[in-house]
Amino acid sequence: MNNLVHYPRYSIYLIPSKNLFDNLNSFYTKNNFDSGNISQNTHEIYCTVKAPFYKSDIYSENDLIDNFNSLKKKDSIQKILNKTYIAKQYIKLNTNFVLELDNDPEFNFIIHDIMRSFDIYRKTFNTSEIKKDLLRFNNLSEKELIYYQIWGYPYYFECSIHHISFFNFDTKLYNCNFDSVEYESLKLLKQESSDEYFKELANIT
Repeated sequence: MNNLVHYPRYSIYLIPSKNLFDNLNSFYTKNNFDSGNISQNTHEIYCTVKAPFYKSDIYSENDLIDNFNSLKKKDSIQKILNKTYIAKQYIKLNTNFVLELDNDPEFNFIIHDIMRSFDIYRKTFNTSEIKKDLLRFNNLSEKELIYYQIWGYPYYFECSIHHISFFNFDTKLYNCNFDSVEYESLKLLKQESSDEYFKELANIT
């Protein structure tokens, strides 16, 4: 981000169940493909709930963790973890290749509610910082730009779809069929620097 802000960054992801990773490995083995491109870090195959953000100085990391852990009391979290989602197709979304999942209004409502509730922890940028940060995105629509201004990220609500992101997407996956996906956990993650993976701070299973 052009040294816009010092790390760390935080994010909230839904992590698919082990079955998805087993299916990936089985697909590569069955077809004698090199599985070196399959990430062994589960935090690189995910559904975004709260896109990576920098924490406001007003709150501590413990505040963020405590609020996340309070979600364990909500029945809505178990609703999205105890459900199967139909896989549709691989598509290019914005600049990434993703696995599109069936639209689920209840799922959308729950994850958007989580996203909004954690926005109080996000550092807000001044005008100069916003100009630098916007360089990450290409050709934003008017609605996407409005969402960026409000939420710090343009691809929320109707500007996105229910999908699984694959970091370093391998084009061989176009031949790998997934009938459905389940989520194993909701995780609060932290990235210490640009050359490090996100690491778990807390999770709900």
